[in-house]
This record gives sequence, structure tokens and C-alpha cells, in this order.
Amino acid sequence: MDMPPIFDKGRRRGLCLVAAFALVQGAAAGAAAFATRVLFSGLHDGAPASGVALATLALTGATIAAARIGFAVIGDRLGQAYALDIREALFRHATGLSASDVEARRVGYISLRFVGDMTAFKSWFAQGLPHLVAGLIQLPILVLVMSLLDLSFGVTGLIVFCAALALILWLGWDMSDAHKSLRSRRAAIAADMADLMPAAHDIGQLDRTRIEIRHLRKLTRRMVDASVKRARRAETLVAVADIATGVMAALIMWRAYADGMETGIVAGALAALGLGGAALRSIARAMDRRGAFLAAEEKCAAALNRPRTRMRSGATELDRKPLSLDVENVVIDGAPPLSVAVSAGGHADITGDAAESAEKLFSILQGRERRPDGAIRIEGVNFDDILPLSLRRRVGRVTATPMILRGSFRRTLTLGLKRRPSDKRILAVMDAVSLKGALRDPDTVLLAGGADLNATDRVRISLANALLNKPGLLLVDAAALTHIKGIGDALAACGLENVTLVTVKP
Repeated sequence: MDMPPIFDKGRRRGLCLVAAFALVQGAAAGAAAFATRVLFSGLHDGAPASGVALATLALTGATIAAARIGFAVIGDRLGQAYALDIREALFRHATGLSASDVEARRVGYISLRFVGDMTAFKSWFAQGLPHLVAGLIQLPILVLVMSLLDLSFGVTGLIVFCAALALILWLGWDMSDAHKSLRSRRAAIAADMADLMPAAHDIGQLDRTRIEIRHLRKLTRRMVDASVKRARRAETLVAVADIATGVMAALIMWRAYADGMETGIVAGALAALGLGGAALRSIARAMDRRGAFLAAEEKCAAALNRPRTRMRSGATELDRKPLSLDVENVVIDGAPPLSVAVSAGGHADITGDAAESAEKLFSILQGRERRPDGAIRIEGVNFDDILPLSLRRRVGRVTATPMILRGSFRRTLTLGLKRRPSDKRILAVMDAVSLKGALRDPDTVLLAGGADLNATDRVRISLANALLNKPGLLLVDAAALTHIKGIGDALAACGLENVTLVTVKP
């Protein structure tokens, strides 16, 4: 999967607006320089202040301020829009990973991918790219203004500004290397903390606090070194802009003294120079943000290119009736070949050595894992020919670790349902699986993963969700079976006594 295009979904139009604001700002800066010249000339000659020049100076200040606000608003919108596209792309990619691939990723790094890198993306569009475009547009305008004031000022400004711009672009082109080093070290600390904080109590009880703190300090020292290196390089870019501005100011004053130039011309040139220096500094800071953007883009591109489970192209929908299952010589993780056969409406137990591979088999049957070698047929249909969505809805699973999203109990119970049932239906299923107490209310708010529930309640929730889906094939994990009794009674109470049932009994 590729990174979302930068110039997509109206972002090209946004950058055109930025360019328009930059032209307006440059024109306002030129007008301010000429107004400054008029006012200083009048002051030197003892003439009364020009009302037009004063009004122009005030108006150009307001115009430049409005343009800056426009930059901020458009840039923030561009940044937020692109960050949303990145989040969507990452999430869509994650939905195609196998369950084991997702579980293998550290929770801390998964969180950072959705939070940490977004700052770099948003900053590039909000404060980087717009200011880079504006600076590149404004510099030629200000050089032109200086040329109109005095041709020698324009020629000198062109040389100094071009040299400074070339140096800033050259030094800042590989800023991404400094950001990569900093981000990797900072991410390691943040991910470690995200993983360790939930286990802080146990770490303290095991007397590992000092060990973990020592490790944290080691990581922090490396992060500080990388941060200082990046800051030094970033400020060097800004320093180039400041040096160029100072050199140009000295040249203007030298030329003014040498030729006895009019005070107003010198003042106007210095005013234009001040705005040109600001444009150079904006470009320098934009190059730093570009480095952060490229570092984040590389990591996100690597995440999006990580191999995913090959999505099946099957289009066959399973009938809404009890489903037969035929598993023949399926090899899972190097274990002995596993075979299971159960007719529609029947009941099969997986026992002995085969039980160790049963849970992985159940994940395969739900399409959560890659299909290994061997034949799998459901109701006589080859597994690869079945529509994935139909598979998830017609093959239910009862587990001790069900998917529980933060939100209302109703939301978790109805996950995967094509149509949300009435509360009457939900309450009937809750009665059938013996959900009581606070869990008797569909509006009860649950924590993500059911962290506030005991194992038995999580199993009952898993069973309730499966029954509300009215599956044709129900798979029951060994761990779930130890926490709940009377599955047959629950099925009968819900009118599903003929469902095909496969359980694991180690």
C-alpha cells in the first residue's frame, strides 16, 4: 500500500491559496518599503508627513498580519487532512494483517504510529510547506523592490540571497537523517514507558525499579545526544539566514555612506531587507520540518509495505443454516496434521495433541490467520472460495479473550451484526448466557479489552455476541469451556439448538 498522495483531496488548491497569500504579502512588503522611503525622505527634508504613506504603512502591516493568519489556517487544515489520510491508510493496512502479526507488534509502537508521527505530518503542512512556498515567492519580490529603490541594492541582494538560499537548501536537504536518529531514540523511550507503565506495580514488587530506571536513563542520554545534534543543525540553517541579513545590511549602509544616498532610499531598502531575512528564516525552519516529515514518512511507508495476509477473493456466501465442517491434514506451526469432520448440526470435540493446535485452527476458520497447507471445506465449499465477511458472520467463536471495544455494552454485543437487534432480543440472549448485575444493562460502559471484567463475564459476553450473530458453526475454545457451563441450554434458549458445535477439550 502506498502513502496517501500529498496533492490530493483539495490540498493542491490549498497550496495555491498559500501561494496567493505569499504574493499578497510580498506586494504589501514592497508597498511598505516604498512608503517607508517616502516618510523618511519627508522627515529628512522637514516636510509634513504624507497621509497616503502613513495609511499605506498601516494597511500593509494589517495585510501582512492577515496573510500570516491565512497561512496558519490553511496550513493547519492541510496538516489535519493529511494526518487523517495517514491514519486511515495505517488502519486499513492493519485490518489486513493477520491477528498474530498485529499481536507481534509492541503496543507502544502501534500507539506511536497513530500519534507520534502525526505531529511531523501536521507540522510540515501547517508550518513547513506553506512557509517554504511563501518564502520562495517573497524573496524574488523583495529583491525586485530593492532594485526599484536602487539597482545596486537589487544586484547585491540577489547575490546574497541566492547564496544564502543555496546554502540553506544544501545544509538542510538531509535533515531527515538527524530526525531519524532522534525519533528512533525518542520512540524507544515512549514505547518502553507505554509497555512498562501497566506493569509498574509488579515491577516494583519484583525489585526491578532501579534496573528499569537505569535502562531509561541510558536511553535518555542517547536521545539527548541525538536531540542536541538535530537542534544544532536546525539552528545552523537559521543562522545562515541571520548572517546573510547582517551582511546585506552592512553592504547597504556601506553603499549609502560611500555614495551619500538619500535617507529614504536606505530606509526602504532596510525595510525590504528585514522582510527578506524573515522569509529566509521561514525557509530554514521549513527545511527542518521537512526533515521530520521525511523521517516520519519513511517509517509509515515501511509500515504500509509490511506483508499482509493475502485477502481471499472468494465470493460464495454461506447459507443461514447449520454448517458442516471438514478439515483434512492441516499442518499448523509444524504440529502433526490435524483433521476434523463434523456434519451439519453435529458436535465434535478436539482432544489430545490436536487440542494444542485447535485455537490457531479456530482463528484460521474465522479468517484471522493465514491458511496453512491442507484442505478446509465448510458446507462443502472450499475455504478460499468463501466471502470473508460471510465467514466471520456465519462462524461464531466463544473465547476468553473476545474483542471488547470501549463504549456501551450494547456496542460490544452487536459487533459484526448486519443489523442491530432490538433491546428485547439483546436482553433475551443476555438472560440465556446468565449475564447479571451491571452487565444486565446494555448501556453499561465497558473498558477496552474488558479490563474491568472477570474471565467468566468475558466468556459470557463472547457467547452472547456469537449467539446474536446466529452462526451456523460455533467454535468454543478450551479456556472458555472452563468458565461456562450449559452451552447447549443457551443455544436452545436462543433457538439455535441445531447449530454445528466444535469444542476443545485438552
